[in-house]
Amino acid sequence: MEIITSKKEIAHYTKFLKSSNKKISLIPTMGNLHDGHLSLIKSSEGYESIKIASLFVNPLQFNSKEDFKNYPSTIDNDIKILQKNHIDCLFMPDKNDILPKDFENIKLPWGFNNLLCGKYRPGHFEGVYIIVKQLIDAINPDYMFFGEKDYQQLLLIKYIHQEFYKKTNKLLIVSCPTIRDDNGLALSSRNNLLNDKQKALVSKKILDIRENLIDLKTSLNTDDFSIEYIEELNLSNLHSQHGLLGIEKKLNNKKRIFLAIYVGKVRLIDNFEIQ
Repeated sequence: MEIITSKKEIAHYTKFLKSSNKKISLIPTMGNLHDGHLSLIKSSEGYESIKIASLFVNPLQFNSKEDFKNYPSTIDNDIKILQKNHIDCLFMPDKNDILPKDFENIKLPWGFNNLLCGKYRPGHFEGVYIIVKQLIDAINPDYMFFGEKDYQQLLLIKYIHQEFYKKTNKLLIVSCPTIRDDNGLALSSRNNLLNDKQKALVSKKILDIRENLIDLKTSLNTDDFSIEYIEELNLSNLHSQHGLLGIEKKLNNKKRIFLAIYVGKVRLIDNFEIQ
């Protein structure tokens, strides 16, 4: 596996691949890899392509310095995992190289600042937008893979694709199902900040939410567990509120529950479709 750390070098590398008529799959990550990330890699195996993973902990998408500082870092182990799973190239840029010197004035559709995580994390999606655009423009992938656990982020990726890349038909966004542990907890790098007792608590609470949404909004808060938001939303409306055009007919009448919770100081998100 080749490891590249500069934006200029990755652009040169991928330009050579394209000149050789190679397709490129990009799996963006912030490291601390788990089975959820591996499912994205597994999905990419269905596309004949050179597989590139990126590893960059984006400081622009954190709302507190403490949260950024505490984000788990396991770079040596991540490299071993990527090698074992046949990634061809790892792009691991320095922040001074990948962060643009002059940030553009980003105006995202209403939903990214007023719904779900966007309402509680001002500037978060602008930060994601900046880095994702940098990755796409440097690597020029044909396929990108994202998990449905970060559903609002997935909407942002689809919005970026719609606004900049859809007309050229050069990029396919592949959404992948949320991967859960044996207790039903959605896999997340932040889970590593929880002990076993806390993980069991979260799994039980989320199961309760899935089974009985109505009574839980006020009854679940305890000293160790609190709900930031819990919403039942129509997917067609949700996509429209995030600026996505040509809403797919299959989304009509489909709903999901979205939630963000705190276990101590650890923030977790989840979502699941309901009938």
